[in-house]
Amino acid sequence: MANIAFTTSLVAAEALTLASITSLFEEFLSSLPALIEDEKDLSGYLGCDPAVDAWIIAADASRAVTLEYCTRMLSLCAFGPQEQSLQRVARLFKAAMLTESPNLVTRLRNHATTRQWAYLVSPGTPGALQYNAMLVTALCAFEAYLSIEDGVVDTLADPQGYEGHMRDSGTTDGPTV
Repeated sequence: MANIAFTTSLVAAEALTLASITSLFEEFLSSLPALIEDEKDLSGYLGCDPAVDAWIIAADASRAVTLEYCTRMLSLCAFGPQEQSLQRVARLFKAAMLTESPNLVTRLRNHATTRQWAYLVSPGTPGALQYNAMLVTALCAFEAYLSIEDGVVDTLADPQGYEGHMRDSGTTDGPTV
């Protein structure tokens, strides 16, 4: 009887944590368009102009919000491959946003681009399509965020994700991975 109660509480704790990390990741995703837009507004700015202070404050605030979501997601214990993948992408963003090393950013970017599959959930995992849609959205936003530094502001990846792909493929279940 005690074993059943313990197992039930573990399942309930796992469901609560899964919902928490997933909810945080959805909030994280919703913070990315503002981060990208605010950073894009400052792209190429090299001087001191008091009129630009509002843009700098907005970019700093967006960055702080996104980093807070990353920190909160990473502070939770991951149960299962879905959560581990969400945390892996949060860790990617946090590392790129906090580092002063262009070499590290380049390595992170190359890894996220060439090994995107390493961030995704296996197709047989429950909810894989939904999780992979969120993960691909975040990885597209990661590339868009890093592209700002390259001066590529007009051709940024869609920070909202795979909306066009889902519309073109005729499905609303997310991308096929």
